[in-house]
Amino acid sequence: MKLWLSLVVIVLVSSVRVSNADTNISDVLSLIDEEHAETVAELYYREELGDVRHELSYSREIQYLTDQLTSVSVGSVSPEYSLRSNHVVFGLPRVSDGRYDTGDLETSLSLIIRESHVLCYADVLGSPIWVSQLWTQEHLSEASDLSTLPRDWKNDPALPIDYRFGTSYAGSLTDLDRGHMARHLMNRAWGFDSSVAGCFMTNSTPQHRHVNRGRAWRALEDEAVEFVKFRGYEVDEEEFPEFIWTISGAVFTPLDSSGNNDLALVGDGYSVPFATYKIVAFFNGSSEFSVWTYLFEQPYAMDATGLPDFGGSELPAKRMASNRFLVSVDALEDRTGIDFFPDLENGIEDVVESVAQSSDFWE
Repeated sequence: MKLWLSLVVIVLVSSVRVSNADTNISDVLSLIDEEHAETVAELYYREELGDVRHELSYSREIQYLTDQLTSVSVGSVSPEYSLRSNHVVFGLPRVSDGRYDTGDLETSLSLIIRESHVLCYADVLGSPIWVSQLWTQEHLSEASDLSTLPRDWKNDPALPIDYRFGTSYAGSLTDLDRGHMARHLMNRAWGFDSSVAGCFMTNSTPQHRHVNRGRAWRALEDEAVEFVKFRGYEVDEEEFPEFIWTISGAVFTPLDSSGNNDLALVGDGYSVPFATYKIVAFFNGSSEFSVWTYLFEQPYAMDATGLPDFGGSELPAKRMASNRFLVSVDALEDRTGIDFFPDLENGIEDVVESVAQSSDFWE
């Protein structure tokens, strides 16, 4: 009898731990028949009963704390998560409108945190809307010391299986490359695993080859590397930062919204963006925050087969100076629906984001 009662109590305690939210103290205690107290040692019974009461009291406390943390507001402040990562500056970029809302909480936006970068991926579109990465002189040195690592594109295992669309953009038919958003060279600086993760499709977006291959986009990436490298080698080294942040992504809102703006699909479900962008952010020698923003348009129409037709687009035909693609942060935020520096003070934000900033270094 003593053994039987002990097993009953253990089962009850275990169930409390599993289903705290649905447990009522009086209901559980009523399940223990106190008539059994006459057939077992009273002290043993009370000890077991006390354990049950302790577990149930603990579950009530945990449920209270859970209710507070998951409620709409605690006092007058709504709780929010803050990402602590060296790869973001002045806050995690935030979606500021509903353009990425699919109506399905499980297939909207995925935040993926890696050692070499942080990204936000639009599951249904099949593209990152922003990828943020810190570059320092140390990272550049480590990346240059490594031998070339392969570009073996793979589906990202972090995604739900239904949104792993394969690794093809049908480039032979569309002239679309798998464009790295966090640069392959820089991913190498964090080691082999980060180089592999940098070739997951979550770090890629369909980018026209004229933009991606040694043209405007590549030119900007090379200039950003040189911008960091120059510090320590120039006489006026204070002009050059010790480190920069790059934020890159795809734009799915067309420049001209008056026509048919349906998105073309390539591969097994990848949406083709109308543009890609890259932000270069840094603190200058006077500790002032500066942001240079570049937008590379790739407008298209869909052909009869549903593939993108870039025939009438003004795509970069050669290596062009990056300043030709400068825009303001405000303009890019309007196109993307993203607040890139949400924690930047309003007064500074108005100055930094309202105009297209440039430098003679990038001419």
